[in-house]
Amino acid sequence: MQVVQRDVQDVGPARLTAVFVLAIAGWIAGEARLTVLDQPSPGTLALPTGLLVLASHALGLCTGGGGSWWGAALLGGGIALRLAAIRSLGASFTSALGSEALIVRGPYRLARHPSELGLWAILFGGAWLLGSWWAAAAAIAVVPLSVLRCAREDAALACHPEHAAWGRRVGWFAPRIGRGDATR
Repeated sequence: MQVVQRDVQDVGPARLTAVFVLAIAGWIAGEARLTVLDQPSPGTLALPTGLLVLASHALGLCTGGGGSWWGAALLGGGIALRLAAIRSLGASFTSALGSEALIVRGPYRLARHPSELGLWAILFGGAWLLGSWWAAAAAIAVVPLSVLRCAREDAALACHPEHAAWGRRVGWFAPRIGRGDATR
């Protein structure tokens, strides 16, 4: 009986890539199920953000050399957070700025922009999972666009009377510790 011995380095990158592809497919399916078809208007930053997300994934698959399972944990956590944020917003999750109601349930109890935080975790987790510095560079390029999108969203939501109090309680990406009850 001959024993076949496999080198962990040979199997690892293929498994990491498979986990990445399956996770991204699950994320896409989840967002498709939870969102309404939205035609972004010019100037919403949806197109450049989407292109950088695509670039990060493509670069990760093309240049990755096997990363870390910790990246899978960050990627999975980001997907879960983003989908929870989208579910909380319901039909209000669109590229259009402003909303008839200010949503402060679900992850929005703790942060004003959990969807963006989830997107960052997806991108950086994917880069780490695949071991690609190029994917990480594309992820870094998304950050200023996300910050600009967050500022625009906050300005559009400022018309709601509850927005100021909510903004004092929760930060853009995490609760403001010592500034009121962030769990309401």
